Amino acid sequence: MAWTFKTFNNKKKRGKRAYKNVFMNPDGQLVLADLAERNCVTRPIFGAGITTEQMLVNEGRRQVVLEILNALNLDPDALPKEYDNG
Repeated sequence: MAWTFKTFNNKKKRGKRAYKNVFMNPDGQLVLADLAERNCVTRPIFGAGITTEQMLVNEGRRQVVLEILNALNLDPDALPKEYDNG
């Protein structure tokens, strides 16, 4: 059976459980913190030298991470603002 977004989306409980299995462990938390930092969740999407187009790209990337956080019922403000990626 081919995997499709529609199939995954129709199985919400299973999908949420999959997100929790991936992100609610020590390694997953590190990955999630890294995604948040790289994709403008813990920092602004705009600043000096950032074009409107880049700001829109940054916002799109940020929304993906926010959807993951929403699936996990996590508050973005609870994420570390800085982390040691060693």
